[in-house]
Amino acid sequence: MASTAKNQIVSKDWSIGEVTWDNNDLADQINDENSEKWNGKIALVTVSEYIRSNSNKSSCGTLSLYNDNYSSCRNTTWMYINDIWWTLSSYAGHFSYVFGVRSNGLVSNYDVFNYSNAVRPVVYLSSDIQITGGNGSSSNPYILSET
Repeated sequence: MASTAKNQIVSKDWSIGEVTWDNNDLADQINDENSEKWNGKIALVTVSEYIRSNSNKSSCGTLSLYNDNYSSCRNTTWMYINDIWWTLSSYAGHFSYVFGVRSNGLVSNYDVFNYSNAVRPVVYLSSDIQITGGNGSSSNPYILSET
């Protein structure tokens, strides 16, 4: 069973470039993140992925806008959870800082040596995997099968 699950997850180039604080240009932020890559099977969400998960692009479509409006932006992103968690994005110019999302929805930078935040792992599934059934909860999980 474990080897089947491992084979359903594919390696990917993950964007690990540094992000500038208070960025007001999402395209620049994505380019910065894409400037460095790491290849592996599991990673964390980047700051730009979190920002792009928001349906309100006019008020929440950049890191600056999101943080200016975080109390309403957290209500229009499907990724928001009431917890403090790390992202994969490091803070430009600060070797021990990475971005995280606070329990109130604000995106902030944290010194990794002083905080213990939750993680939200991300994987990419093989293109021949079909997801059926369930709602993703522990009592009614998704079912993965090969097509």
